[in-house]
Amino acid sequence: MVIDSHSHYLPKGYTDSSPFYTDVWYDYNTRQNKRNESEYITDEIVTYPIETYIKNVPLENIQKKITEFNDNIYKISNKNERLHATAAIYPVIGSEHYLNEMERTILDLGLCGFSLSSSYDGIYLDDKMFWPLFEKSIELGKPIYIHPVTSCPIGAERLKEYSLTPMLGFVFDTTVCIVRLILSGVLQHYKDVRLVFSHLGGTFPFLIPRIEELSKIFHKKLDLSNIKDVLQNVYFDTCTKDSTLLEFSIKNLGADKILLGTDFPAVKNIDSYVSIINTLNISDEEKENILYKNALQLLR
Repeated sequence: MVIDSHSHYLPKGYTDSSPFYTDVWYDYNTRQNKRNESEYITDEIVTYPIETYIKNVPLENIQKKITEFNDNIYKISNKNERLHATAAIYPVIGSEHYLNEMERTILDLGLCGFSLSSSYDGIYLDDKMFWPLFEKSIELGKPIYIHPVTSCPIGAERLKEYSLTPMLGFVFDTTVCIVRLILSGVLQHYKDVRLVFSHLGGTFPFLIPRIEELSKIFHKKLDLSNIKDVLQNVYFDTCTKDSTLLEFSIKNLGADKILLGTDFPAVKNIDSYVSIINTLNISDEEKENILYKNALQLLR
């Protein structure tokens, strides 16, 4: 068994006119034919926060749009027992609406978790508006998969040229999201909430020593001498084919906190993401944890 913990599906009508979104994104049969080309990956977890695609929808229509999206996700997961779908949640509409949707998608539809963006118009997940969401996630026993915000990540106004937004903005926004959750104390307070961050958490694994050191100066009331103590229920998907970055992240975060992720269908050769795990200088047990065991724990 090999589980891809970072893949996407967008029902038709939820993509824009960009040539980036070919039919493999929204046509189930085309998508499945492409997935079936994999020699290794048996299961996938489909995540996608729909913040980008409903941002300009009138407020009175947003809840309907979210419900339709999640119903579509449920339909494709119902076709394929190897496809585990998460529910898109849009917290900006208010807790009364999104808490009901969280219950509906888990208790009625049987989805496996929730998808969030790393921020919403510059508001990060440490904000009080997200606290009821964390509480409900704990109550329902389901993880939250956090994807970089794509519409307006941090520094977007300075990243308009050279396609710097997807190259840099996405991963930096994820980094800011994680660090804010730690420094605000939210992660420590909601210690039972299970979070999965995309793309190895952006640049977070590489900044841990700096965060620990500077916290002694600026956040003396927080004990961050070993940040890993705060990350007991925080996971990171791989989404890279660089063995040096992977081994560094595994050393700093632990193999029990890393999940295989490909970002399909944004990338094509998904088996290469599995192959690189198998070449790493880590134990067979650690490879198994990354390839499927950690993901299975989150699916239970």
